[in-house]
Amino acid sequence: MKRIFLWALFLMLTAFQCEDPPPASVAAELEQNFQRWREAGIRSYSYDLRVICFCPFREPFSIVVRNGVTESISGNDPDTYDYIPSTIDKLYLTLQDYLGQNPVTFRAKYHPSYFFPEDVYVDVSEQIADEEMGYMISNFKVLD
Repeated sequence: MKRIFLWALFLMLTAFQCEDPPPASVAAELEQNFQRWREAGIRSYSYDLRVICFCPFREPFSIVVRNGVTESISGNDPDTYDYIPSTIDKLYLTLQDYLGQNPVTFRAKYHPSYFFPEDVYVDVSEQIADEEMGYMISNFKVLD
């Protein structure tokens, strides 16, 4: 009986151990790519944004940005548009906010030419179910 108790205690303790926050290199990589994105000077563009979460978003959002301002969004319920980062700059700010929460997991892949986050996964806490977030950008086009 004691052996079973110790085994159960071990499993509980290992299940609830905390991971270290992402290394400083993750934040530095985010900042470096954000700076490169800004230096590229792309102010008018379109893209599809897939938000991956435990939320009502079922399809990608198609977004058009002109002169740094969201011109149009389509896809999903229009009532959800205020809850998504509707420009690349807003996505970067959202990701900076996530890093400020010391997430247990933060993975990002950046576009090799335009430096925006193409594929991001964030898990703020292992202790909370269904709060993970993902963002995927596709069909990015620079507009005149």
